[in-house]
Amino acid sequence: MDKGNSKRCYSEEYYPILFKEKKKKGNWTKSRLVTDITGIINEGLFNEYFKLFYEAPKRGNVEERNIFEDEHKGRVGKGPIKTSADGTIKFTEKRLARAIWNFEKLTFPKGLGFIRLLDYEFPLQATGDDKAIGEIDLLGLTDGGVLSVIELKYLNLKEGSDASDSPLYALVEALRYSAIIEANLVFVKDAMARKKAENADEERWSGEIKSDKPRILLIANKRWWNYWDERDRQKKKGKWKKIFIELLAAIKEELGIEIKCYAINDYSEKDIDWQDENKPFLLSDPELKPWPFSK
Repeated sequence: MDKGNSKRCYSEEYYPILFKEKKKKGNWTKSRLVTDITGIINEGLFNEYFKLFYEAPKRGNVEERNIFEDEHKGRVGKGPIKTSADGTIKFTEKRLARAIWNFEKLTFPKGLGFIRLLDYEFPLQATGDDKAIGEIDLLGLTDGGVLSVIELKYLNLKEGSDASDSPLYALVEALRYSAIIEANLVFVKDAMARKKAENADEERWSGEIKSDKPRILLIANKRWWNYWDERDRQKKKGKWKKIFIELLAAIKEELGIEIKCYAINDYSEKDIDWQDENKPFLLSDPELKPWPFSK
């Protein structure tokens, strides 16, 4: 691979699955969801994961960049959600991710522990040329010491809203991030230890990374999951859920990456308060409900 042009390296040309372009005609269409899920392993998903793991940018090798920024302000938008002459400012995934991060901790159902939320919009690139890689919505650490890549999806509550990103697209995004996190785990562990030493009184940094494999959590609001469940029920749309769940099991078997899916409440602008222009807070616990939903 030509490392002289990183933007070109982290692209669909070199990674036809993990960096498959979202806006390119014919890619990630709803009509191809079943076909894409069925064929993704045969098309080389596992080989691409290992390839990205070995060729991932190494954040820890760039001295001027901390793994965890001391003052992470993020990019939640223009400030508090409010009605103005220009209309209501859109409730976005970025705002929801920041609000969840400010909650500091998510509790798993059925007494399965909790996850501390370390960072949001977590950058993976080592240099500016790696921008095509993207950012992790939320990075967490379970009480058992498993670093977790959280991919967040949100379907607007407005009548007629359409979910553009499929569960398969969300999964592929998360796998891309997971491969790079796994390749940088030694750096993340060191950074975590430093943050813990520097912030001894903060619960957020009180954990320790104990596992050499990250975990993936696909989290979306209930309406997003219901949208895709309804497509599964519609005969003409194709039955995707069963083969998707089988794909998750195959990924765990081959890559050792555990993947869990959860729903949270259908939050809207009414459910968020603002401490200042860059700090949205949820007014209720983002309770996790396992998906698929029990009947």
